[in-house]
Amino acid sequence: EYAQSSLSGTPGNNANGSAYRIEASSEFTDNLYGRAYWRSADSGFSNTATSSFRPGQTRYGAELAALLGQDTQIEFQFDQEDNRGTAPGVITGFDALRNLRTPGAFAPPGTPVDNSLTTLRAGLQQQFGDITFDLGYVYRDRTDRRLGAQDFNSSQLVSGLTLPLASNLTFRAQNELNIGGSTDPIYPGRTVLGLDWQVLPEVTVRVAQQFFSDSDVAPDSITSVDTLLDYDLSDNTQLTGRYSVLGGFNGVTGQGALGLNHRWNISPGLNVDLGYERVIGEGLGLIGTGERFVQPFAIGQSASALGIVPGSTYSIGLEYLDNSSFQASARAEYRDGQGGNDNTVLTASLAGKLSPSLTALGRFEYANYANQYNFVNNTFASRLGNTSSFKLGLAYRNPNSDTFNGLLSYEFATNPSITLNTPGSDTITEHTLSAEGIYAPGPRWEFYGKYGLRSSNANLSSLGLSSVSNTIHLAQLRAAYRLGYRWDIVGEARYIAQPSTNYYESALALETGYYVTPDLRLGVGYSFGAADDRSFQNSYRDDGGFYLAATFKVNELFNGFGLQDVAPAQQTEALVERDEEIAVDDVCPEGVDPRGGGVDPCENREIGETIFIQPSESDIRPALPAISEPGDDADNDAGAVQTAPPEADSDAGAVQTSPSEPIRGLW
Repeated sequence: EYAQSSLSGTPGNNANGSAYRIEASSEFTDNLYGRAYWRSADSGFSNTATSSFRPGQTRYGAELAALLGQDTQIEFQFDQEDNRGTAPGVITGFDALRNLRTPGAFAPPGTPVDNSLTTLRAGLQQQFGDITFDLGYVYRDRTDRRLGAQDFNSSQLVSGLTLPLASNLTFRAQNELNIGGSTDPIYPGRTVLGLDWQVLPEVTVRVAQQFFSDSDVAPDSITSVDTLLDYDLSDNTQLTGRYSVLGGFNGVTGQGALGLNHRWNISPGLNVDLGYERVIGEGLGLIGTGERFVQPFAIGQSASALGIVPGSTYSIGLEYLDNSSFQASARAEYRDGQGGNDNTVLTASLAGKLSPSLTALGRFEYANYANQYNFVNNTFASRLGNTSSFKLGLAYRNPNSDTFNGLLSYEFATNPSITLNTPGSDTITEHTLSAEGIYAPGPRWEFYGKYGLRSSNANLSSLGLSSVSNTIHLAQLRAAYRLGYRWDIVGEARYIAQPSTNYYESALALETGYYVTPDLRLGVGYSFGAADDRSFQNSYRDDGGFYLAATFKVNELFNGFGLQDVAPAQQTEALVERDEEIAVDDVCPEGVDPRGGGVDPCENREIGETIFIQPSESDIRPALPAISEPGDDADNDAGAVQTAPPEADSDAGAVQTSPSEPIRGLW
């Protein structure tokens, strides 16, 4: 995988960069597995659509695992991590206020980062019955050039033992012994003794004692108690959690998370979901790429600096899914955090078919701030207004005709952008309306149109100012005519207007295209454009020129994305081959003798007689022939079954079928 970015025009953030990712894995034999990887992103690489990388980090390595026998396994691993560039700046105090009002697209730069870590591992695992023994060697070479070319390298001999004491109790021991003359202060010598107690199949309690040596930074010992939980209290109630109690030189601290989810089925298709989650402890501090700290959002490529703080989340949800033509859901969440950063989040949505051709969608969202700094008397946080939005959409598509398809949407939003408001006053509202449709009266003509309107209003009464309003219009019209199977000609017009500022812009384009394949179209055209704005010299400008266009259907790019599975061709006739003929004896009961007066579903079967059924090739659900009643003349009924004793010619047992009558007495 390869990506390249180029950024310019932003003060202090002009940069170019590339990102690479190469991975390879193979099972050379049934007992030998290998994997190699290379991941790298330049410090100048930018992609705000993902957080799957860290700018300036390069990481590569390989591993090899082999089974020497049924109970013996060896493993070799190499890993190299390089961090370069600049870490995101830690924002505090009034810098956070300024960043909130004008966040921009990039995080402010922080301290430089220039460090590397090389790790080599070699290990052996041996199984002795239920006992597992591990022995390994780890070499680490850490260099931080930012701190004056400080270099730490260490070699450790790591041994471990896993011993089941009972079916639900396991003893674990691990020793990390530094060998050689140098040590790494981050990885001191350590001995760990622990017990895993499986209280229930879903609940494990772990008690461990860690002893440290060769370190002036770490405490002499740490005692920890961990509870790992994934328990179904009932078919509809699930309890999950992880909680750790740590005792060290800073006293006793707790870290973990606990969650409880319950679904209450009120009636078929109507459910209530209740949830609770508690996060204990902080996820802050220094890491290889910089410092993690509390912040409301990560700007640009600074996701690695997001920190976690303690807090609780309470949620309740309601959903109705029993009707295929109407579905709805609603959810409310209340989140509390340290420092009074409480937040309420409300969401609701619905979808339904008003008719076979008309579908309606709706969604409501409401939320407030989180992880904001509170200044004197909490005045800063209280000046952040609530954000809400309501969206409604209609879609028209006739299932029997694609002559016309249309979309209509409306959105009402309150404080859609980040604003710093005085409590109870300043509010920004926006109305957005859009409509688009496509009309194809025949195989050659196609018309497409779109219109959008956005109206905004800002209430500035707290500042002694009148309200400020603004309206923007956008329109587009496109007509295409197919000259043949591969060629077409297209005309298009676009219009943008902002009447409050006397700004108007229009454009016309003529284009011809060629379909290389039914999904790939290449085109060339000429555009005519003009804009009228008071900021221009003479308030008017126009320009035009040639352009190239390429259109490709995404379903060919993403393995059928956007396509519905086509139902397989239905057979119009049912056919059973000769070797698949079914004996009536296999489907008829043997314990009923029609001559004794019993009721036999295969009443026309003679004792000792076998009837072979050859279904007709006449329909998707084949109609099977009628078995002639005793005394009927088979020659006068084309659907009669010709029967014969077993010793007769097999062809005599074939069935001549008629699609008009079912078999009586067989099914």
